[in-house]
Order: sequence, then structure tokens, then C-alpha cells
Amino acid sequence: RAASPAREEPAPPGSTRPAPKARASSLSRARKMGDTPPPVERKDVGKVPAYLKKRQEEMAEAKRVAERPRSPQAPLGHRKVGDIERQSTLDVLRQRRSETEKAQAALPFKIETFGQKQREKDLQDRVMHIDKLINLFSKPVVFVPADAENIANAVPPLNPVAPSGGGGGGAGEPPIERTG
Repeated sequence: RAASPAREEPAPPGSTRPAPKARASSLSRARKMGDTPPPVERKDVGKVPAYLKKRQEEMAEAKRVAERPRSPQAPLGHRKVGDIERQSTLDVLRQRRSETEKAQAALPFKIETFGQKQREKDLQDRVMHIDKLINLFSKPVVFVPADAENIANAVPPLNPVAPSGGGGGGAGEPPIERTG
């Protein structure tokens, strides 16, 4: 067909086919599209209905609940450590680590004897053990065996206070009893 405007033929009489619409009315509608819509007399036009707002709030709440991490349950034979106990244990462990680092700093610069080497190794092992415990208790949820006491008690102070007087061994050794 050529680019000339096509004309539709009118429907034959008695036909069920509808008559063609006038082109002029569609052109006038196209021109009117840029115009502003007629004013509407309803006050809730352009507002989200209340039932949709409520549904959106319910969906947002369900999403928040789903995204929230679930608190895991303690395995059989274990208990969850409370925040206060966990924080106090962390404080004690940090104090024990500080004590151990001071003891390491007090070691001689040149370690020669077997006793000095053993002491250095013991202090390094103690720092590694305390670091593991600190990392464990730094997590938000900690489980320990149900019959376990406070974990801070598992790492005693480096140099327990020994009763004065009497000949005793070195650091950390019980005093030697002398009988007369």
C-alpha cells in the first residue's frame, strides 16, 4: 500500500461489524493529553488507602523479623553465658593477658638456661590460650558446659600471692615446708 491515508469502507447494511470511528475524535484526544485533568471532587484522590498502608507495615515488620538473627539454642549439656558474665570474663582475661605480657617483658634479653627457655615457652603458651579465650568470649553468644564454673577461674593469676616467710621455690611454686 502507498503512504496515503487509508480510508475504511463503511460496513455493509445488515453486518455485525461496527462502523469505523471518526479519526478526528482520536486526534482531539491526543491534543488533550497534554492538558491538565479536570478537577475531581473527591478528597482521597492520590492517597494510598488505609488497608494498603496497613499491609505495607505488616510486610515491613515481617521483613525486619526475618532479617533479625535468631538466638541459637544451647546444645544439650551446655548453657548460654549471660552478657554480664561474658563481659566480666573478658575483663579478667584481658587482665591476665596483661600480667603475662609484663612477665614476658621481665624475662632476660638473652635466654640461655633451660629454665629460662621453659619459662618463655610457658608464657607464650599462656598468651595463646588467653587469646583463644578472649576471641571466644568476644562473640555475642557463647555456650559453655552446663557444669562449668566461671571460665575466668580457669586462668589463674600468673603469680598467686604466697604466704610470706619461709623458703619457697620460684614463681608459681608452693613454699617448701621445713620441719625442725
